[in-house]
Amino acid sequence: MCGESFQRMRARAQLGLLGACGALLVASAAHAHDSPFGTGLFFRDPQLLVRSNRGLIWSADGKSGFQLLCNEALGINTSEVPGIAARSDGRWVIASSHGVMLASADFCALQPVASLDAVAVPALGTDPSDAQRLYASTGQSGIEDGLFLSTDQGTTFATYGMHAQNRVYDHLLVSALDPTWLEVSGLRLAPDMASFIYFFGSSTDRGVSFTAHDFTLGSMEYGIALLGLHPKTRGTLFAAALADQTNVSRDRIMQSTDYGQSWKDLATVHRVEAFASDDTGNTLWVGARDGLWRSADAGKTWKQLQTDPVYCLARRGGRLYLCDSHMILGGVGYSDDGGTTVTSLLRFTQVTTQVSCPFDSKVAIACSGAWGDWQRELAQGFAPDGGVARSDASAGKADAGHLATDAGSAPDGGGIKPDGGASAPPQRVGCSCRVAGQAGATTQLPRLFRVLALLAGLGAVRRWRQPRGRLRAS
Repeated sequence: MCGESFQRMRARAQLGLLGACGALLVASAAHAHDSPFGTGLFFRDPQLLVRSNRGLIWSADGKSGFQLLCNEALGINTSEVPGIAARSDGRWVIASSHGVMLASADFCALQPVASLDAVAVPALGTDPSDAQRLYASTGQSGIEDGLFLSTDQGTTFATYGMHAQNRVYDHLLVSALDPTWLEVSGLRLAPDMASFIYFFGSSTDRGVSFTAHDFTLGSMEYGIALLGLHPKTRGTLFAAALADQTNVSRDRIMQSTDYGQSWKDLATVHRVEAFASDDTGNTLWVGARDGLWRSADAGKTWKQLQTDPVYCLARRGGRLYLCDSHMILGGVGYSDDGGTTVTSLLRFTQVTTQVSCPFDSKVAIACSGAWGDWQRELAQGFAPDGGVARSDASAGKADAGHLATDAGSAPDGGGIKPDGGASAPPQRVGCSCRVAGQAGATTQLPRLFRVLALLAGLGAVRRWRQPRGRLRAS
């Protein structure tokens, strides 16, 4: 989306050139209406919420009548991937580079949460065993970084556990097997104040304290992404080492069986976007720019099931859901055979209404221009975003080479770009840089960390999205 690689932008931030944020905002504005694609799925039966680069798309019955809530109403741009959690009362919790807000059931009212208003929140995590319990990570000047905890479904948050000591937690997962086990990935400034150190952090006391393990990147890598936790085995987790954005770049899919202390490579894909596991942990899926990949033997071998870019994955009730770019048009599909065949659930061309709010409401006013753009694009057809025809179920299935090398773990863990900052996140996953910068800021540690958090919010897993041709699977 932006004109330069994330690695280069990160280097500029390291040098204290915070004024680069202005350039990022300009670049983001220039690409404010790229072709739509989904970045996440959220369920509250029977409702379905699709997070996309163009806003939130919601259906009351999960099948039809999808409505768009534009990014502008959330104060984010197309590159940011906000964190989202469903509440039992019909409302939604939304976390971004601008803080945490509660959205009404109809999305017409967006209420900031006082304790985390106007605070960069790179990651939002839900306790699978307790819907009342939400974790939010922070990283911004003027506050102590670390975790905030809510025990009332996001109505209020309070500081929690040991502070991060100038670490940014950009991804956060809570184990469904054991809710006392939390994993984070993140980054911090190195002692020389001119570079970053990436880490994975593990907690076995429900997030009160974390043990961090540094992670050493390869020469062409710029970050790491925490992908998932094993559903049956404590201490086993999956992550990706992210390569610089080139047409031949390959991200490493990795596994750790010792809470992130050491890693082994499972496979490589072109720009990983999503991850899912079945209930046993034996079947794994990876969504990437070069398609959908599946392993039926816990990551030992992989098959490419389709070649269309896959931007999100979710498994629910034995059914696999995915966001992809099949036949140029982005949308959401589902599979009942593990991804071999996919049935379309939603194409973005079917989103012909926006959320129904009073014409003088803040949401309606903020979305008026964006909705007009969306309607014009519906009439003209969305521009291609690298999508190609889905491969036949029996064709295009290349085995991904299994890499036996150990990824190596440096002492204190690794980090990645947060899933909830920038452009919008980010997540993981945009570039909403709102900090006036000054050059040569070795004494501006808090301010630099705020920028760090916002850039992390770009969501390295969902990096700057520029149309790219399909690449051959390795």
